Amino acid sequence: MRGVKAVNPLNLANLAWAWASAGHHGEMSTRRMGLRDHEFFEWIAGAAVQCSQAFTPQNCSNLVWGFATLRIGNTALFEHMSDQVTAWLERDFDPQHLSNVLWSYAKLALRDPKSCALFEAAAAEVVRRGVGYLSRSTQNISNTVWAYGALQVGPPAFLHAVSEYLQGGDFYAQLTRTRPLPKSSRAQLAMTVQSLHRLGLTGVAWHLFDRLAADELQASGEAYSNWLFICGDTGDSSREVAVWEHMARVGHTRGVQAAVWNCAVLRSLALGDTRRAALALQAIDAAGLSTPMSEHLRQRAGAPAPRGAVGEVEWRRREKEEHEWVTNPLGFSLRLNKVEYPEIGTLHYILKHGERLNLPSIHRSIESFTQEQELWLKLAGDEKGAVLDAVIAMHGRPMLVVEVGLYVGYSSTRMASQLRAWGGRIISMEVDPYHAAIWGAIRGT
Repeated sequence: MRGVKAVNPLNLANLAWAWASAGHHGEMSTRRMGLRDHEFFEWIAGAAVQCSQAFTPQNCSNLVWGFATLRIGNTALFEHMSDQVTAWLERDFDPQHLSNVLWSYAKLALRDPKSCALFEAAAAEVVRRGVGYLSRSTQNISNTVWAYGALQVGPPAFLHAVSEYLQGGDFYAQLTRTRPLPKSSRAQLAMTVQSLHRLGLTGVAWHLFDRLAADELQASGEAYSNWLFICGDTGDSSREVAVWEHMARVGHTRGVQAAVWNCAVLRSLALGDTRRAALALQAIDAAGLSTPMSEHLRQRAGAPAPRGAVGEVEWRRREKEEHEWVTNPLGFSLRLNKVEYPEIGTLHYILKHGERLNLPSIHRSIESFTQEQELWLKLAGDEKGAVLDAVIAMHGRPMLVVEVGLYVGYSSTRMASQLRAWGGRIISMEVDPYHAAIWGAIRGT
């Protein structure tokens, strides 16, 4: 920064915050990704170290947040800020500033002695004042819990205080005050659930789930994914099915509900719980959600025939004026597809036009759906599918393929159709439980 004679902490903090907040990901997204300039941030860090003792809590919070958001670390800067934050904890403690600082240090996975000392001091101060003091905003609590969970550090007294407050305080009431839950509340819930398990407070994570289920509120796919991860980590199969059942009850469209109920039946059968599978099939019938997939599962479960009619997965193409449109920073108009809108459409099209147990027919149905409905799906179809076939051929006869990102199962079934010729297999991993449920329904075809 040539020509700059002097800067103050406010200027430095605002510069870091502005660079991290600015920018865009691309014309197909409105998400801000920040402007990463390592040389510029090195200059900011050097200047900040020189005047670190003059930083206020807000200056410090904005500065380290900017660095962490852009994933830019600087040892000297963060060590000096650790000293400064620890110094003002008792006299100028502010929950928002503290939670932002802790989040920033955890985002950069800082575990040096000074960072650890900061986390110890902050935990002690939270315990002294009471976790409720953080509750001026639920974001403060979720950020703080996430930070300790990300680093997997938590003094016993702090963990006890968090457990007591989240189960007996007003965190849940504040978080769910607006119903249906807004995006910010869903994100806070997801990060809190994940972190509670990391901290060994799994019971508290399930307490939040039980209250959400009792109120019949829908969380985010990420939150459900975190609860399902806990089930896998702890071997709790009963809870796993309960998560799928809750997702089915509160699904935002009947198509989503049908797909997720089918997944609940599939998991119950896989776990040998035919009684629970039969109850889920009863719920499907009562809601008028019976489809060819659910009837296939009904036969497997030995359940009685449905009382209602068996129909298609409900889906219709929305007209242009029915979509939500936003404008990104470059002026591009972007259509915001509703969650699982095209994916449920894919399932609808396969069940209507595909042939059961005929993979080429299912692949053609997926490709035809995207062409006829002019909807983009992130899958390896057409020419990309041919490239995928060629890659498998290049590796001879692989016995195992691991796929990260299942989506609607196009690429996995395309590869599986080749692998089964020589006894190979494919393992696909999907983090979005709704996509996994839709794939489960497609798999049954």
